[in-house]
Amino acid sequence: MRIISGKYRGKEVFGYQLEGTRPTQDRIKESLFAMIQNEVGDAKVLDLFAGTGNLGLEALSNGARHCTFVDNNQKAVQTIKKNIHNLNIPTDQHKVILSDYQAFLNQDKESYDVIFLDPPYRYTVLPELLNDLVTKEKITSGGIVVCEYEQGNLIESVQNLVQIKDRKYGYKRITIYKREDT
Repeated sequence: MRIISGKYRGKEVFGYQLEGTRPTQDRIKESLFAMIQNEVGDAKVLDLFAGTGNLGLEALSNGARHCTFVDNNQKAVQTIKKNIHNLNIPTDQHKVILSDYQAFLNQDKESYDVIFLDPPYRYTVLPELLNDLVTKEKITSGGIVVCEYEQGNLIESVQNLVQIKDRKYGYKRITIYKREDT
């Protein structure tokens, strides 16, 4: 697994075999970042259910100013820190947090320009989680939420989040929402 574009292009990302994670495949990640390339530059990013940190690291490589990585697996958090160290990412550009996603969202006071949601496939929390992100004001005006999941379809809008892209890649699906304030 490697960073596919940007500043850290070609650098290895460790943790591909990390138990309990399923990192986004390079071809899917390449397609995803082509879809959101105009949203990532100088963005404040949240990689919730971060796993290896694959998506947040790619965002930093493509010009995001900061990424907060959140995962409740100690080995995943250690892997993210190892990846950050190996890429030599400046300390002011990242924060790595060991936490359950609900506990994190309940105590975090920040809003984000880009949010990656890639929960374990056994979780069926995306519809509820999208609603929570809006209610808790986690998404900046014009910000996007990227959902990666396996089963079914997500609804076209959740409050002021409007689905702007939806792509299927084999058994995986990527749905992107944008916050549109009226």
